Amino acid sequence: MYCGTNKTALSSQNQISCTLLRLMEDVPFSRISISTLCREAGVSRQTFYSLFQSKENVITWTLQQSYCYDPDGQMDPDRSISPIEQICHSYTRYITDHADFLRLLAENNLPYILYTSMYDSLMNCCCFLPDAPEDRRAYTADFLSGGFSGLANSYILREERPDPAVLEQLTLDILSGRLLENC
Repeated sequence: MYCGTNKTALSSQNQISCTLLRLMEDVPFSRISISTLCREAGVSRQTFYSLFQSKENVITWTLQQSYCYDPDGQMDPDRSISPIEQICHSYTRYITDHADFLRLLAENNLPYILYTSMYDSLMNCCCFLPDAPEDRRAYTADFLSGGFSGLANSYILREERPDPAVLEQLTLDILSGRLLENC
């Protein structure tokens, strides 16, 4: 996937991403060909493959543009909260704010791309468990990514969705163990 700063390339990446999401509104992801995507986006196949490796890579890029775990940039600086509260706040807000995009992923059996993006976001964040051994960071990122991608899928599939604050509190109760105390 292209990660440079060329404005034309970045514009083409955005155009391809927007076109893929628009197409997914009417056509299953598996039935959208690269040729159709390129034609609809107004780019050549050569341009597509210079920017992305696959359609899945377009989804990954789209996720990366809209989310990266950044505890310093996500929270109110006057609010003193724990790292787990930061993570719950950040991910539940992402889930509720991007419900339409996540619906497309759920309807097309693509939540695994959300999981991978969340995992990579945590592992690439220098603030995420900076003093923990690498294997502990990886296990924790794996656990949180699996939980949050599952939560996103459940949130999307429910007809009645809780508001962001309720979802955040539920997530915090699950991760802190409070929800399981009376079992």
